[in-house]
Order: sequence, then C-alpha cells, then structure tokens
Amino acid sequence: MQEAYASALAEAESLDLIDDLAAWLFTTLRNKVRDLWRHREVQRKAGETAVSEDLISEIVADSGIDPLSVAVESELQGALYEAIEDLPEEQRHVIEAQVLDGLTFRELAEASGISPDTLAARKRSAIKRLSAALREWAGA
Repeated sequence: MQEAYASALAEAESLDLIDDLAAWLFTTLRNKVRDLWRHREVQRKAGETAVSEDLISEIVADSGIDPLSVAVESELQGALYEAIEDLPEEQRHVIEAQVLDGLTFRELAEASGISPDTLAARKRSAIKRLSAALREWAGA
C-alpha cells in the first residue's frame, strides 16, 4: 500500500487530471500486488500460491462479495491465499496446477492419470469451498 501511495505522491501534480482518484489508487495498488506475486521465486519462498485475476474474479463473483475499497481488496486476497492453503490436497493441486503451471484439464489429466471430469469436479468443489470461506471471512 505504501508503494501505491508513494506513486500517487510522486505524481501529485498530474492527479488533478484523474477523474476518479479512488479508482486510480485501487488500480495502482492492485497492479503493485499483482506484480509482487507474479515473481514465482517470491511466491515459492513465501509458500504462497499465485492466483490469476480470472480465478479471483470467478471466486469473488460466486461469493457475492463486492470488493470496492482498497483495504477490502488487499484483505480479500490475503483471506483467499489462506483459504487456498486450507483446501484438501487434491482440490488445491488442481487450482495450483492451473494457476501456477497454466495446465489445462487435459494436460493435468495426462500427467496425473485422473480424468478431466474428475479434475473439473475438484475445481468446482474448490471454488465452492473458497467462496464459502470468503463469505465467512466477510461475515456474510
């Protein structure tokens, strides 16, 4: 968050040209967080799983949470990483294989010997668990 605000202060003169400062700050913060987590080595050292924006959007949409504020977005991502760590191994493996390694169900099936339908079912179950964890986190 400090880097996002530092960026805003560094460009203080041009902030007058920005129509929606809150949205700009939110986008800046999201991009900073995404940049940090894109570095696989940092992720692996931290023991975290990178989560694609598409997956976050899918889980958040399913949970019914509307992450409008910067603080909620940051906290939401932390809660999501914790929820991923709490998934049963076979569900976490599917999420990680698709997000970290970019594998399709077909590729994952060939590598693991598990049918694509079973893998898809595990992903659906994982998304439901993650959505429920986020709803619980949000107090919904």
